[in-house]
Amino acid sequence: QSWTGTKNILQAASTGFTGTMPLMYSNITEGPANLTVNFFDNSLPQGEIESWEWDFDGDGAFDSTEQNPTYTYTDPGVYDITLRIFDGAEYAETTFSEFITVVEPGTPFSGPVCGEWSAANNPYVIDDAIVLEENSDLIINPGTEIILDDSAFKIYGNLTANAEADNRIRFISNSFWSGIRVIGETATAEFSNCLFKNATESAVSIENGPVVTISDCQFTENDADAKAAAIDIINSNDVTIIRNMINNNNSSTGPAAIKCTSASASIYNNIIVNNTAKYSSFSFKNNPTPLVVNNTIANNTAETATMMLFNSTPVFMNNIIRDEIASIININSSPEFTYNNISGGADGIGNIDVDPMFVDIESYMLATGSPCVDAGNPDAEYNDLDGTTNDMGAWGGPNAFTAQPVSADEDWEEIINSNISFYPNPFNLNSSTKSAATISFDKALVGANSSIGIFNIKGLKV
Repeated sequence: QSWTGTKNILQAASTGFTGTMPLMYSNITEGPANLTVNFFDNSLPQGEIESWEWDFDGDGAFDSTEQNPTYTYTDPGVYDITLRIFDGAEYAETTFSEFITVVEPGTPFSGPVCGEWSAANNPYVIDDAIVLEENSDLIINPGTEIILDDSAFKIYGNLTANAEADNRIRFISNSFWSGIRVIGETATAEFSNCLFKNATESAVSIENGPVVTISDCQFTENDADAKAAAIDIINSNDVTIIRNMINNNNSSTGPAAIKCTSASASIYNNIIVNNTAKYSSFSFKNNPTPLVVNNTIANNTAETATMMLFNSTPVFMNNIIRDEIASIININSSPEFTYNNISGGADGIGNIDVDPMFVDIESYMLATGSPCVDAGNPDAEYNDLDGTTNDMGAWGGPNAFTAQPVSADEDWEEIINSNISFYPNPFNLNSSTKSAATISFDKALVGANSSIGIFNIKGLKV
């Protein structure tokens, strides 16, 4: 603002308040089922309220007598909140109409999130940015499907997204999404057996000091520009990346797989294959000291180099690094390579440059007689799970894969209750008439990847 002359600054008018007035607020007002809401008393006169009674679901019964309670909403609906307070002399009660909204499964939502998500409420459709705020918790259970369309997920609180290999958590999109960002020293995140697909600004970005573990996940068909398409780490040292499948990602000007900027991640036993980038699959810059151990890095393409190292001191051990571009851009860096099978070779103890003899290009397991078997660091600390000397690559060492990594093309079963007609019923395909059976159903129920299996009365697929 600008003005001339003398101006008086006047205080807004104030008046003394007498009486009792119930007031409150909450950390969140809308979201999917199992919505955990923290309520905060803000009643007047402050400091003089002696008791509180809360009705969270509008049924007329009080559910809590705490001053700042927490309540979890398990069913979709719109809920009134009633707060009754007592100041030692009189009661006062206020109802806050339609204060909490719990959306139906499949209803798009955005904004702050917390609570617990499960497959029973699939799908979770995000149509704008969602935020897990500081000191908030979100648990995502196995089988949960999160569809993020033109949206992003920022995490300042605590996220736990742990699943099983046969019942993964899926972060996907019908179009594109801007990825997950874990931000700040107060944030923590655990991702286990999750699928990240179709992100456009790094599937997972880790920034400024959070504690993050990413294990047994798959990153596929993600795109980025200057960032890494799969995992981008900035100013963070407490990051563990272990046993993930990182494949078919693309970055137009950055690395396709992992980028560490002023970050020292632990990168163990990952399969990093078939990614494309202009410059590299990996980038380490600005004094990171990451540990890159027992990874299989193969069949990635880039216009410039396999890896880009800027002012960094990464340690590479027990890896298989077999890319067509066998060059490493090294600018003011001091990498350490030991016991690696690396295209073009590398100075250091135990390094070799030979065909690793993969069984196939799906599992990237080592065939019998592979020169990478028992060729890793012989120290017992790095022994394979069976106690033998370390095998180079993702299937070797104490953190090795023990089962075929799941594919992004795996079947995703959706159970649909629908009328299906079958006629004639019964029928006998072995009769002399060779009668045919017809199965009739709504074509809209199936997609290009659907299939039908026929089982006999004994449960055998025929």
